[in-house]
Amino acid sequence: MSNTIKISLTVLVLFSFSSCLVGYGSLDNFTYLDKQKNSEFENKLKNNQIKKPSAQAIDSVLIFIEGEKLDFNYEKIGLIEVTGDKNSFESDLLLQLKRGAKFRGCNAIINFRKDFISRERGEILTDKPLEIYTSRILRGVAVKIIDTKI
Repeated sequence: MSNTIKISLTVLVLFSFSSCLVGYGSLDNFTYLDKQKNSEFENKLKNNQIKKPSAQAIDSVLIFIEGEKLDFNYEKIGLIEVTGDKNSFESDLLLQLKRGAKFRGCNAIINFRKDFISRERGEILTDKPLEIYTSRILRGVAVKIIDTKI
């Protein structure tokens, strides 16, 4: 048997007996409300036409709490949420939420709310039970403000 086959089999055996970690780290999710906008974003991303937003640009994203009166016109772009891990700070999650909105060309998040959810973390493919913990989740609607009344 060749050395390449021996090494490949060894790696395959080791991988099959190893465990995988789940539930660590924060998660972010963005759902476009318009399929065309989603396609445009994916094409720009694929062609490296989207730049990482600066700290100043991220900081400029406005947050409007759920139920807060909105005195401006806006275009809804998508639903955005960030789920923290066991040790996440709310300020870090808020920054991640704003970064995700700005990355997609939005300048505000409306109907912002925070909740808690149960998550699991640990090693799968082992006999160890998964740890269940409560995590923060921040949600809202990412929008582009289209007038300047505010």
